[in-house]
Amino acid sequence: MKKNLTFYSIISILLTISVLVISCKTKDGGKSKEQSPEAELKVAAADGFVNTYVFPNNTFKPSKEILPNDDIILHPEVWLKGQIPDAEATYDITLVTDYYDDVDVADCLFVVTAISPDSASRRTQQYKLIFNDTVQTKEIGKEDGRVLKRNTRRVFPGMKFSSTGEARFKVEMAPGHGRFSFTGIQSLSVKAEKVKEE
Repeated sequence: MKKNLTFYSIISILLTISVLVISCKTKDGGKSKEQSPEAELKVAAADGFVNTYVFPNNTFKPSKEILPNDDIILHPEVWLKGQIPDAEATYDITLVTDYYDDVDVADCLFVVTAISPDSASRRTQQYKLIFNDTVQTKEIGKEDGRVLKRNTRRVFPGMKFSSTGEARFKVEMAPGHGRFSFTGIQSLSVKAEKVKEE
């Protein structure tokens, strides 16, 4: 009788441990769904691209064009580009902005224009990035005592391009309160990712 109790006790303990181990794993085989900041921006070339612009000295400053009459035109935009590998496919286009928690403006208006490789079509979308937003922004690390944050915005879901080749994306930036420039922004990335068919 004692032997049977010991045997059943051991089986019971083993089953309990098995259940605990299995329940601790996530559904994707035990791997965490949280990606590293680097992995989050990776896309296989066959499925799209990622292109990143890094702001010098973590500062956004419009470029200046001086006209022959000495007038100055400000160009508050960043150009990003990438290869569209398949004109038959549909792509999700996402804009990713990395910035520090000490960014010196409260918000910035982004006007994003996507231009097809053959320049035959273009689409424009705009949104305002609120730098203390907690819904579409997350902390991705720390550098020199400052928190680095990432805002991810899907600007063109399910977009089709009229041809393969190099697509261009113009991102015009207008910081709030009439500012022309601001500090605390690290980089801006455009990510084009092929939508997988179900």
